[in-house]
Amino acid sequence: MAPAVAWPTVFMPIEWALTTQFMTFTMLYLADSRATTRGWTPQWYGTYRWVLTAVVGAAIFISLVGRAKIGESRSRLTKGDLEDLIRQKPAGHEHHNWAKEEAEEKARLKKEAEEKKKKEEEKMKEEEKKKKKGDKEGKGAEEGKGAEEGKEGKGDKSKKDSRKDSGTGEKADSDDGKQASKKAKKE
Repeated sequence: MAPAVAWPTVFMPIEWALTTQFMTFTMLYLADSRATTRGWTPQWYGTYRWVLTAVVGAAIFISLVGRAKIGESRSRLTKGDLEDLIRQKPAGHEHHNWAKEEAEEKARLKKEAEEKKKKEEEKMKEEEKKKKKGDKEGKGAEEGKGAEEGKEGKGDKSKKDSRKDSGTGEKADSDDGKQASKKAKKE
């Protein structure tokens, strides 16, 4: 029965045809749900028909609303209209020279890489300068410490000599000297 109702709608005006098809799907749903209630079809068939009818009904409704927005002035698109739409280029989309754009992009990336490399080299040079400057300052400070230690060392030596003279023992003096030299090396 569904095809017997559907085929004549092809010859109707679009709005009438869509409305007739929607009503036919609704009646078929009611008939199938009654068959499911009587046990002539499986239980899942009622749910299936409900989903099918809802999807088809929504599609037909959207078509009717869309047709109302467009109006009767453009009831159909002819073959020529479709070809024109396909050939038509959107505004602002001229033919691009992709090879030229690719070459420009490569040049830009190469320039950025060179700039990055230069910055890294400059940074390394600055770090080397800081290290050299720190080494020079460190040497001057170490020389100053060495001079102080030398003075202390002379004083220790004179103390050792006085201990020797006082008779405290040569072994104790040599142990003190070893400890002092180890301390100086550590510093």
